[in-house]
Amino acid sequence: MPYIHRDLGVPCMTINEFWASEAEREGKDAHELMCDFNSEIAKEEQRYKAEVMSDKAGALQKLVDYYDPAYCDDVEFTPVEVVDITNAFVSISMRSNTTEFTAIVKCSDGKTRTLEYTETEYSGSYMEPGDFDCNCREVV
Repeated sequence: MPYIHRDLGVPCMTINEFWASEAEREGKDAHELMCDFNSEIAKEEQRYKAEVMSDKAGALQKLVDYYDPAYCDDVEFTPVEVVDITNAFVSISMRSNTTEFTAIVKCSDGKTRTLEYTETEYSGSYMEPGDFDCNCREVV
């Protein structure tokens, strides 16, 4: 049964109540509905992973943005070309999405580096805003 949030004054329900109400609305068992949902998430992760693995231009843009001298004082190089994306990982959940990839990259200083890039998007909640975080490191 939905309750009124004490601080916000809006109707809320627990996660179990949500699944029960959705299952009733769709005429399914809550467990079956949750399994369908998780299966769809897994398919979406695999689809997005394949997209990340094949998008060299997108990977290069993320790396160029990360190593932008306007944001980093100690930048020694700039990524110039993504030669290959050797690995990718995608995780999708209710509150955050994480994307990681490892790429072999030609850089402005003439060196070819293996860079591991990670970004996470947080959706936030009623009480806290969403957020974005990214990190990149050279794999030696």
